[in-house]
Amino acid sequence: MPKTKTAPAKTYLEEMQEICLPYGVPGRDHASMLLYCQHVEGNHTGDVMWDAGQRIRLKRRVRTWKSKYSTRKWDGSLFDNHDDVDCVEDLEGFGLLKDVGTGAQPMVTLTTKGHELCGKLLALRGRHP
Repeated sequence: MPKTKTAPAKTYLEEMQEICLPYGVPGRDHASMLLYCQHVEGNHTGDVMWDAGQRIRLKRRVRTWKSKYSTRKWDGSLFDNHDDVDCVEDLEGFGLLKDVGTGAQPMVTLTTKGHELCGKLLALRGRHP
């Protein structure tokens, strides 16, 4: 009996991209930021700056901003001069979250659409240890 070829398994990043693109999410850093925002919404009342140990890179607050800190696209290239605040603003524009705080006290809440995407991303993480 002839052997049938099976398609190679998709990588975690390929599957993540497949899940995110219908929601307009342009890169893996945006997906990670959405999951981070879901975490702080559920565990820290949406306060994005709750943990000083969280490595949020903000070009507006870091004098030594380097372009290598910019947000990554799916192909690994970088958005020019794009920081985590830009990601949150993009995610809000995609209808995935709402920024309900102020510039001094950023706070977020996810929309139903944002929670739906996070559920799919968390299920994916569970399948890829």
